Amino acid sequence: MSLEAGPVSSSVSQLEFADALLRAAIRPERIGAVVTRIMQENNDIGPIVIGPGGLLRADARMRGETATVEPDESDLCQFDVHVPLVLWLDIHLGELHARLLARVHVRTHVTLIPDVPCALVIQLHPIRTCDVTVSTEGRNMLGRIITRFGMVTSLLAGQIATHANSLLSSPDLIEAFRIDILGLIDRAWDAGFVFGKSL
Repeated sequence: MSLEAGPVSSSVSQLEFADALLRAAIRPERIGAVVTRIMQENNDIGPIVIGPGGLLRADARMRGETATVEPDESDLCQFDVHVPLVLWLDIHLGELHARLLARVHVRTHVTLIPDVPCALVIQLHPIRTCDVTVSTEGRNMLGRIITRFGMVTSLLAGQIATHANSLLSSPDLIEAFRIDILGLIDRAWDAGFVFGKSL
């Protein structure tokens, strides 16, 4: 029996194939899962110094909730990342003690960058203070007074941006966000997965 065959015509263009590969390799929910894990595993961000000359000190505990990732409709290499957080704050000024609950929304962007020889790097953009939205709720009398005058909202946003940037620039995350596509294909061939069974 002859194994000769005519030329195989492609049903997709090279550009369409590359787009499909990007979609398959970097799914938004996978990026969201990694960011969520990093934020949930690092829940201590205190003590926070607030006010001129460090007048106030706050102990803070953070709970990271599920991050969501939205792909850009016109650019497959761009994603919006939204990270909701909840903070419990204990603010001290001498003998005075204020308790606050802060609900936080952090927004950042992700860009996919091709790298040699055949890899994709997921690059998180730095988080600015203006990318952090904070709403506070007083949990005791002094906390309600502080919340009413908006004394800590902008200061918290800056502290949270700094903390988030520190977490999202960790070596472990940078390593996890480099996808070695060539290495994955080589391992699939070596393990026989290309044929659906181990050789």
